[in-house]
Amino acid sequence: MGPPSLTILPAGPEDLDEILRIEEASFPEPWTRGLFLSEIGKSPPTLFVARKELGAPIVGYLCFWTLAEEIHLLNLAVPPFFRKQGVGRLLMHFLLDAARKQGISRVLLEVRPSNKAALTLYQSLGFKTLYTRPSYYPPHNEEAWVMEWQP
Repeated sequence: MGPPSLTILPAGPEDLDEILRIEEASFPEPWTRGLFLSEIGKSPPTLFVARKELGAPIVGYLCFWTLAEEIHLLNLAVPPFFRKQGVGRLLMHFLLDAARKQGISRVLLEVRPSNKAALTLYQSLGFKTLYTRPSYYPPHNEEAWVMEWQP
């Protein structure tokens, strides 16, 4: 079976509860409702949700900021049931396609070194580790690897 076909659209307030459930199932220190709410409705959009079809459950989301000629990936999550099905890869392709179309010079992200699935995905897409940020992730002060992709 090949990767799924997804519809990726800007998130709306009606998506918030579902996003929060995915966030809480994905991270030991999840983003708050207020953080997600602050991203909804921005122009241009910063928070996107993926569905297999309109009206279907959310199978993943990503949040990124465009700053001058850079994109910074802030958050990406896929609910446990939909992991290992290519959803994260399709979300990343959406992000990298947006970067190419906007003439972005680089995409940056932080990732836990213990998050092997994310590291494998990012490295397979051409991201390189630039440096580490010590004591970045609570609650156990895990370092972050800052990774970069250039078109």
